[in-house]
Amino acid sequence: MKFWVGVMPPKEIFDEILKIQEEIANKYNTYYSLENRIGPHVTISFQKSIEEKSLKQVEDIIDACRSEPFKVTVQGVGRFYKTNTIYMGVKSKELKKLNKCLVSRLRQFGEISLPRKRFTGHITVAYEDVKKEDFQEYSRNSKRETFFMNFLQIEYT
Repeated sequence: MKFWVGVMPPKEIFDEILKIQEEIANKYNTYYSLENRIGPHVTISFQKSIEEKSLKQVEDIIDACRSEPFKVTVQGVGRFYKTNTIYMGVKSKELKKLNKCLVSRLRQFGEISLPRKRFTGHITVAYEDVKKEDFQEYSRNSKRETFFMNFLQIEYT
């Protein structure tokens, strides 16, 4: 099974980011990201496959890496060219520490798709169906607003 660890923003920020995703989808015809059942989040680790018998060990690792609630700054727009993704940048030393802890300990269970050394904290607002020219227009016209978030939980399902 696939397995990810991420952090969820508080409800009011979650709803605000969802509005941004909907605006982008309506303007640029990029609806794929809205099909995500999880909603806006920051992925810390993504395991491509894990055996069900290992879940208890993985939960123990997550608990060992868990930190106190922390703040992050969400600011600016970026793009992952390989996956054709538009994202809002997320800055936090705590996120990087959390990623490093999880990735180093979870490697024993198989391939992880987020490398520890190049972790880029982000919240995806559109992906896969984004056209190059639309990204350029969006990044020029986007509001450079800053959100401050208190991340209160680590989600693992």
